Amino acid sequence: EGRLQRKDGRVVDVETVVHTLSGAGTRRRIALIKDISARKRAERLLADAARLDPLTGVGNRRAWSEQLASSLSRAERLNEPMAVALLDLDGFKEFNDDWGHQRGDQLLVAVAQGWKAALREEDFLARYGGDEFAVLIPGCTADEAAAVVQRLTDFTPERASAGVAQWDGIESGDTLLARADSALLRSKRERIGSVTVASYRSGDRTSGWVERLEGVLERRLVRSAYQPIVRFDTGTVMGYEALLRPTGSDAGTSVEELFAAAQKLGYSRDLDWVSRRAALEGAAEMPDGTLLFVNVSARALL
Repeated sequence: EGRLQRKDGRVVDVETVVHTLSGAGTRRRIALIKDISARKRAERLLADAARLDPLTGVGNRRAWSEQLASSLSRAERLNEPMAVALLDLDGFKEFNDDWGHQRGDQLLVAVAQGWKAALREEDFLARYGGDEFAVLIPGCTADEAAAVVQRLTDFTPERASAGVAQWDGIESGDTLLARADSALLRSKRERIGSVTVASYRSGDRTSGWVERLEGVLERRLVRSAYQPIVRFDTGTVMGYEALLRPTGSDAGTSVEELFAAAQKLGYSRDLDWVSRRAALEGAAEMPDGTLLFVNVSARALL
């Protein structure tokens, strides 16, 4: 395979097969040249599609990983700053519940395309999962990147929170992204709709959750609170919903933050299992026939 230039200047992809003609003393050859431009175009389109999120048309997780590795290598080689940001649409679940998944998908497409148009050519936007997006901002410090991200959140028709982290020059891409994710969690916990810049303190990293989560799971440092479910027509309690509550040194930890960290670090199934065990064990003293609602994540069901 190769490329040839036609007389009119157009370059085409070709496939060439050459055979030597048989016969004593002959040195003649015959060549068959086939134009494969259409096939090559199709292959390039497929390769591009494999790196794009099918709903929003921006990069997917695979493309993000490749682009992040490339940008880290470039930043190290040129000794340039680089920052990443994670953005999350606030209240997206409620939007889906109120308006339906079709409207939710339309919102994701509108947000993604609006953000892509607002970024520089060298920036890279990817759908990281669900309603969470990641932005790669080369050549920018954390403060400069935060200003870029603030413009994006101001554009969003629905409120969005964000976390920004600047590469420290030595950390891995996973650690850099974990710091941005930790900053995003702080935005959602302390002031929804804000942009938070991650510090370089080790305690600021999502990876600091690993030891805490392992302790919670190993020693089952959780309990269940039982929220009554009441019939409006009679005012009677028809059952209870089991809600997870951390105990021990993590008793004051946000449950949302606990589950978010578990999902990011691959502990969600384990935490889900411990939660269900706690719900059933704590309900053992309830009267027979009590209706108990136990939350199960979609990941666990799948």
